[in-house]
Amino acid sequence: MTLQSQLFRGDPKLEAAAVSDAAHILPGATGPHVGKIQQALIQLDGAAIAKDSIYGPTTAAAVLAYKQKRNIVNRSYQTKADNIVGKMTIAALDREMLAKKSVLHRGMTGKDVADLQAALNYHLRPPYPPQTPAGPPRPPLMTDGIFGPLTEARLKGISAAEPSR
Repeated sequence: MTLQSQLFRGDPKLEAAAVSDAAHILPGATGPHVGKIQQALIQLDGAAIAKDSIYGPTTAAAVLAYKQKRNIVNRSYQTKADNIVGKMTIAALDREMLAKKSVLHRGMTGKDVADLQAALNYHLRPPYPPQTPAGPPRPPLMTDGIFGPLTEARLKGISAAEPSR
């Protein structure tokens, strides 16, 4: 099974957890793959955990709550949910992240951010409009796929200049 969500796809440890029992993600794990699981739990369940890439007690509790809420239990050997991110859990997280409309925000990176930056540049393509209430025209954004302060400011500037719909 190849993971499909933007957050999970291409991560070798998460991809392995999706197909191999031996690759389950357990409490005590650390690394970017754990941070992605934490991000998904925050986005999907509003989990009150830090995205610190450490699978500690609070992340374990959030995984357990996620699994209990969705009744994710491998009935072949379990009677109740546990705090392990295995095949069923990673599949559920991936499926929900794929279905969730992604809202781009500061700190995000990737192709979707680069596409937004290109669209912002297109919106402000030459000839630039004359002096606007927001000030003189600005040079194009670098389409680096990093949603930082410049991308945020440009987006807010365009949003403020657009009439309400």
